[in-house]
Amino acid sequence: MAAAPPHADQVLFLAGGLIADRLPRSPAATVAARMTALTTPHRPPTPQPA
Repeated sequence: MAAAPPHADQVLFLAGGLIADRLPRSPAATVAARMTALTTPHRPPTPQPA
């Protein structure tokens, strides 16, 4: 995983050559959390038995 720069006006997240998301002036922890959310496969909710 790439490290987030300590200072940036804006962070762009690319997926398939397109901008997938962006964050303005955010702390490294926020950037890391967004990177995790974008790279974690989405799973639909598991149905609960009635």
